[in-house]
Amino acid sequence: MKLLYTSPVSCAVLMDANGDYYASFEYTLYLNGEKAFEGNLSVCSLFGMLPDTDYTLVSTVNGETA
Repeated sequence: MKLLYTSPVSCAVLMDANGDYYASFEYTLYLNGEKAFEGNLSVCSLFGMLPDTDYTLVSTVNGETA
């Protein structure tokens, strides 16, 4: 996972640099412990975040932290 972009209310992460649009694997993203995305997009954007708030983003593949 590589952080591509951040703003006060969103972020974008690269999950699979070899995938054009879709990653070669399914994954789940958790933002502060809550499921934020599940799928296989190469780049995932998350919205609705709050300014001046610390976030932890964790990815899992097949149930294991990636």
